[in-house]
Amino acid sequence: MTLKDVDSKIKYIDYFKTYQQVEFDEQSIRKLFDDSDARVRKSVIDVIHSLLYTQYLYEGLNLSGSTGKVIKEIALLAQKKVEQIKDCIIRALSDKDPEVRIVALEAIKSLQTVDFQNILVHSLKDQSPIVRAKAVTMLGKLSPSYYFHELEELLSDESNEVKIVVIAVLGQEICSDKLVDRIGAFLNSRNQDLQIASITALGLQYAQNYSRQVAGFLKNSNKSLVVAAINSLRYMEKISDYKEDVLKCIESTDPLIRQAAVESLKDFKYSEYASKIATLLSNDKNTNVIIACLQALREFNSIDFAEKVAECLKSNDIWVLEEVVITLRQFNAKEYAGKLRQLYDDLPLIESKISFTHHKIVNRGRDMFNIRYANPRKEILKTLHYWGIKVDDSD
Repeated sequence: MTLKDVDSKIKYIDYFKTYQQVEFDEQSIRKLFDDSDARVRKSVIDVIHSLLYTQYLYEGLNLSGSTGKVIKEIALLAQKKVEQIKDCIIRALSDKDPEVRIVALEAIKSLQTVDFQNILVHSLKDQSPIVRAKAVTMLGKLSPSYYFHELEELLSDESNEVKIVVIAVLGQEICSDKLVDRIGAFLNSRNQDLQIASITALGLQYAQNYSRQVAGFLKNSNKSLVVAAINSLRYMEKISDYKEDVLKCIESTDPLIRQAAVESLKDFKYSEYASKIATLLSNDKNTNVIIACLQALREFNSIDFAEKVAECLKSNDIWVLEEVVITLRQFNAKEYAGKLRQLYDDLPLIESKISFTHHKIVNRGRDMFNIRYANPRKEILKTLHYWGIKVDDSD
């Protein structure tokens, strides 16, 4: 292979990535690992990672028969080929470019014949903060409790980025009081991202002795700090001590704050605030806030506000419509059966309008993507049938 310019080398590499080729020329690939341009070195490692990922994807399918046999052979061949150049990947962990070292970490975690955890621990002392941060994040997905000492040391790291990911990882584990106090010390940091990380971790640690300090952020001008404080108090189960302050947050000009406030009041079933939430439902224009209000009123079983809920049937958002229908069904508000029947006829066919979205939700501090379908027509049909109203659903 004679490739002189960077673009032609990257195109050569991308060929393997695009077509998942495992019959590559080992010597040519080895030369690319030693290329003078970091973009080339990064690209070749990235394609190796892609091959390994595909291998595990194939293995996870558990296909049987002739198709399964072929796929298994491809997976084994990919692993065998990559093993032949494993030394190049390991050597890349010492590459002079930190981004190359990061993709090497990503690739090497898929190799079955290396001690990946020890490699990660070694990378915790990398000279680059972005590599140290990456190593912490990856360690957090394995067994961070075995490396508390190393992680605690990084709470004194010169890089705020590293400290933030360390706090996030430690927040998911059961920490000693001493370690919790070290995390709590960052509440006084001048860096707001560090404060957010500390607030979130303290909530996950159920550190109720920090609730007063955390509640102090409810009046902060930074919206992310306020949202973090509300959620942290939820985790600590200390909303009751500061519910009036949280209630004021539903008047915020920021929709994320309003949403977090409504959700926290819903979680602790403060139905005495149903009237204020119903008013917010009528006036707010933000879809996520409206949905939070509908879910709160449903949690409170606030049937007195069925009319305000039904007003949302005018919405053009299918997610809002679905929540409205579910809420009216729970309220047993049969007086709106006619409007639901009309909406059922007016809505386009499901197969042309059904959609899905990624809703970022918070579950004990973990960001997850809840993928589901919004199907208001189906919920209308279910509701009308529940009320004993026959509908021709042949379409």
